[in-house]
Amino acid sequence: ETYRLAKKVYKLLGKEENIQMTEGNQTHTFGYPLRDAASRFFAKEFGFKYQEEPQKFNRPNAEMLRCLKVKSVLDLPNEKSVQDFIREKALALKKMRSERKISRNELEKQLRSVLNIPVETPIVDYRVWQYTRFDKKILYCTGIETEKDVFITLFRQKGRYTLDPEKKVELYLPAKGCRYELGYLSPLAKDFELWGLDYHGIGDSAAFGGIGEVYWGDYMIDGCCVSLGKPFVGKRVGDILKTVKLMKTNGAEEIVVRAAGISVIPAIFAAVLTDVPFKVVLHGDIPSYTEHACSKDAPIPQSFIPYNILQVADLDELVKLYSERFIINKDKK
Repeated sequence: ETYRLAKKVYKLLGKEENIQMTEGNQTHTFGYPLRDAASRFFAKEFGFKYQEEPQKFNRPNAEMLRCLKVKSVLDLPNEKSVQDFIREKALALKKMRSERKISRNELEKQLRSVLNIPVETPIVDYRVWQYTRFDKKILYCTGIETEKDVFITLFRQKGRYTLDPEKKVELYLPAKGCRYELGYLSPLAKDFELWGLDYHGIGDSAAFGGIGEVYWGDYMIDGCCVSLGKPFVGKRVGDILKTVKLMKTNGAEEIVVRAAGISVIPAIFAAVLTDVPFKVVLHGDIPSYTEHACSKDAPIPQSFIPYNILQVADLDELVKLYSERFIINKDKK
């Protein structure tokens, strides 16, 4: 539609030949119709001789594309790989943090700056939604309006449509999504009511499939958030803080957050930065950004890594420093 209207303007100005659009009915790749149109454009504008791209050609193999011998640069004296630089930087920052003296207030101030989290968590609005089914199980849903017209999904395992939690609540943060996990769980303590939260990028609150879709759901969206000064992991921490405060406001007196998989990361930050008391249950080993930086496997998705976080603190350091806010079960996964 935009192109059609723009073409009319160009035609009125007598320059219709200066605007055109080529559509390639292909997948994500830069297919032949688009390449051919680009070649024709550059040939015309820059005076190149246009040559039609052959439709069949021998695809070059890795050896044909290699500019240098294997490890030729790394074999030079004092050369390092990118992984070496990252590892050295991470370990140097760990040493720096171990030698400094910093108060809890100052540490929290720096964390809020890195994550873009306000000092006081606002009380947000919510809407009661229709229930959902998964594998013959019913989950009652509430939409938490964390920003204007932006909702995340809060699930209730049993009971009612209303947001009227019992006095003791266990809030489950899933590894991939509450729709697939909450129905099979029981609260860790019998006198607690089990709820689940799909924060930004997880389960029903995910875009393009969430963290399982690495390209769309992780670093591409994370890059957009960072460019706006609002790291994606900070939004997730804010989701948890706003939900906990809303449940406290609506009747919950004691809240325990239970984190699974990658959700351990925003849960740790939330426990440190909360303005209402709650504890976090962690299972297994505590993740570490320093260990992540030293690993070639890159086990932590980009959207869960705040920029400059190792200038402030690592996850395992926060758990140790705020140990009274965590319940750690290393045996049970």
